[in-house]
Amino acid sequence: MSIASPIISRWIQRKYEWIWTFEPKVNTFPIPANQRLQIPNDKATFAAEEGTVLYMTATFDSMDGGIVIETDEGYDRKVADSIRNYVNLGQVTPNNMIYAAIPPTTPVGRFVLIQMKEIPWTKTCRLYVFNNSNVAINCLGYTYIVAYLKQKKPFELEEVQRLKVFYDMFPNRQTTIKNILEKEAIKNLGE
Repeated sequence: MSIASPIISRWIQRKYEWIWTFEPKVNTFPIPANQRLQIPNDKATFAAEEGTVLYMTATFDSMDGGIVIETDEGYDRKVADSIRNYVNLGQVTPNNMIYAAIPPTTPVGRFVLIQMKEIPWTKTCRLYVFNNSNVAINCLGYTYIVAYLKQKKPFELEEVQRLKVFYDMFPNRQTTIKNILEKEAIKNLGE
């Protein structure tokens, strides 16, 4: 499989250990009205120092279905990524990073949302399907590809340089930044 990801390219270049999870599910399950369900189950939180969602798609029996990618950095668009929203925006062709596929492209009664945009994350990532309507709908299946580091990433010179810029830009945060730099220096000296 070929993956065009600058994040994964960097991991490979720096010889970091990483893995990816490809999860295709073709089983129907209900989503209650105005609810979201974590996939593949309610305890499935990806946890690593760094990771990326490369791809996510879900198929529903209603245009009120959608997907959510939630990260510790605050990336959580809640219910913005619904099929109905993308159809209303006219994003129904594969030349968009996120788009909806609806009939006649799909079989009658099948509505798909495809997320092709890479979403990087640190610490944790959770994936959801949701229902925006006042009645229950069905998710007919989903697929995702998530990659993440298996190891702790060493503190790198570019991160030190970035923190130095922040140190100069934000005088009120200098103590916090100094503590981070000292902690990482001590940790790296011990390795």
